[in-house]
Amino acid sequence: MPAKDRKSPTMSATACPGCTRKGNDGRRWRSLPNKNGIHSWRPVQPTAGPKKSPKKKSPKATGKCPQPMLYAEIRPRQAQADPEKELGRYTGFLCSEKLDGWRGIWCKGKLQTKSGKLAFRLPPAWQKLLPDGVVLDGEVYLKGSPPTEVARLRNNPDSPLWRRARYHVFDMPSHTGPFAERVKAYTALVQRLCKSASCPLKAVKQTKITSPTQLLAKYRAILQKGGEGVVITDPHSLYVQKRVGRGVRVKLKGRMDKEGTVVGHNVSGGVLKSLKVKHSKGSVFKLGIGLSAEDRRHYKTRFPRGTRVTYSYLTETKSGHPREARLVGVRHKGQ
Repeated sequence: MPAKDRKSPTMSATACPGCTRKGNDGRRWRSLPNKNGIHSWRPVQPTAGPKKSPKKKSPKATGKCPQPMLYAEIRPRQAQADPEKELGRYTGFLCSEKLDGWRGIWCKGKLQTKSGKLAFRLPPAWQKLLPDGVVLDGEVYLKGSPPTEVARLRNNPDSPLWRRARYHVFDMPSHTGPFAERVKAYTALVQRLCKSASCPLKAVKQTKITSPTQLLAKYRAILQKGGEGVVITDPHSLYVQKRVGRGVRVKLKGRMDKEGTVVGHNVSGGVLKSLKVKHSKGSVFKLGIGLSAEDRRHYKTRFPRGTRVTYSYLTETKSGHPREARLVGVRHKGQ
């Protein structure tokens, strides 16, 4: 083989027994003997570097734990425009403040996420405090901080944020009685386990609804102090592992309005999945909640590029993207 076509070094291997040289291919080669003592060049295999410690991830959730009860949302405009019609049915129900954190199910020694696939890596103090033999449903919450801060806790049991974190229990799936009885059970449990105000385990207080007016007043007071809204539950209802109707449990959350411009469409099979909307800060987000079946079929005429739309949302991320954006309607010319 011509020297220029050789991958190994140009120097003869027999002239340099046992030495290592850079080959024509850029790799390192070593002159080694065969069984007859004749040396030839052989590529040097790169040695493996020190093994990196694997990044610790959230542990998998424990199997056969209950799935969380899911529930719908009352539209705040409708509730405030006609409280008797929208909220009258909830007189006699129980309501509590809805906290904006990460939902967690305590089951079999793990605090699982709402999806039921992962669990928080808890600090020892939390692991020791949370009780065996019961299943709790609640919210991991950092007062005054967005849910993204709570997300930082999931894989970091050593985070100083855990000193501020609280687990607010609002249900007990392992209790087979109606909700009113479950409230008494989880409240008594928390009182038994917690002996100081700094205890990270909290029992969510439930208030009886006496009228739509009283419910709206509580809702507005929560929004006024920066809260998210209220959760309303039938005191006679049982805990079920599925999405429930509005007559069992429902949430009423505060929303703000903004406008954006349609700049594109996400379509699959000829049907609109979501609008691409550019908001005032210049970023583009997907807006799919609030679209009717007719909107999705006739999106070309209802939402051509350049259409100004109004959407409601809870809060904004640091990049300005709205959280839980919902279409309110098209802003018509002259408005």
